[in-house]
Amino acid sequence: MEEQFALLVNLLWGECIQNLGKTLGETEQSKFTNNDYYYLYVIDSLGQPNFSTIAETLNLTKPGVTAMVRKLCNMGLVTKNQSEQDKRVYFVSLTQKGKDILNGDREVYRGVTETIASLCKTKEEQQFIENVLQKLVEKMEQKKE
Repeated sequence: MEEQFALLVNLLWGECIQNLGKTLGETEQSKFTNNDYYYLYVIDSLGQPNFSTIAETLNLTKPGVTAMVRKLCNMGLVTKNQSEQDKRVYFVSLTQKGKDILNGDREVYRGVTETIASLCKTKEEQQFIENVLQKLVEKMEQKKE
């Protein structure tokens, strides 16, 4: 089972890398890291966070977040917008290009989900797989704490 799981994860990773190539040029893709992806994911999940919220969520310093946001801005993946109420505060949001990267990966995941559903002969089989996946997610989240 371990071998099959590793193979599945690597096949999915390969599809995500191909997706990245559709959005980023070759030079940009060579500079794009797993950390960059994770930042995009976190920013997207938080909506339009400010630097402090990103730093708190990722357990990083504000200067570290500032450097990463600057890099992502230079790549055209995020924008920062100054708060109208407090000019010291900037909010970060994904550009369309940043959204395209995440949306492409979501398409990969949707394809896997549809394949799993098509392999299930009954609703009970599908529910069993959903329960196993949920328990895996819960275990992985507990490891992070």
